This record gives sequence, structure tokens and C-alpha cells, in this order.
Amino acid sequence: MLAPKPVTLNTKLGTTRAGDRSRIWIEGHRLADAGFIVGKKFKRTWVPETQTLMLSLIESVSNLARSEYGTVSGKGDHPIIDIVGAKVMETFPTSTHVHVAYYKQLIVIEAAS
Repeated sequence: MLAPKPVTLNTKLGTTRAGDRSRIWIEGHRLADAGFIVGKKFKRTWVPETQTLMLSLIESVSNLARSEYGTVSGKGDHPIIDIVGAKVMETFPTSTHVHVAYYKQLIVIEAAS
């Protein structure tokens, strides 16, 4: 049986106060539909060689360093994931946009062509 086709979209890499493209901001019902609701923890898996970042829901962060996980923020039924920093630039060094695919309990972010 094939996995359901993910909901996908392209989004622009955001800028920080320093003016560099080092921010990924995703929000709203697509996150909630994939199970990423306010307060849930997720693991970040960076794959710079393929310009990919995977976010997967996790139950426990006990075996992870602080830099390896995040928490879905936001209020009520409007979840937000905001990923900022040098790791974004390292993973997507020449990209201005990324392609975001929402699966159940998994989000795959890749450089947009």
C-alpha cells in the first residue's frame, strides 16, 4: 500500500536581523494536520549533503542534546515552528526558497529548485 501523498508547498527562507537567510518559519493548519500541535516535541535531522531537514515528532527528549530537538510553539490551534541559525545556512547555502512536505508526524524540508 502506498503512503498518502503529502501536502506540499514552497516557502521563502526568512531573514534575521543580520539580514541573512537563516530562518525557516512554518505555521498553521498544515502543522496541526501532520500532528505538530502546540507543545509537542520534535527531532531535527539535518542532512546538508542533500540540502534536507527532517522534523519528526518524538515522545521524549531524554537522549537528545538541546540542539537536536525543538518544541512547537504558538497559541491555541495555531502552531508555529521557527528554526533560526547557522545550521539553516549550512544546510541550504544557496537557496532562497525551500520545499516543505507534510506527512503524518514528519515534515521534510528540502532546497527548492
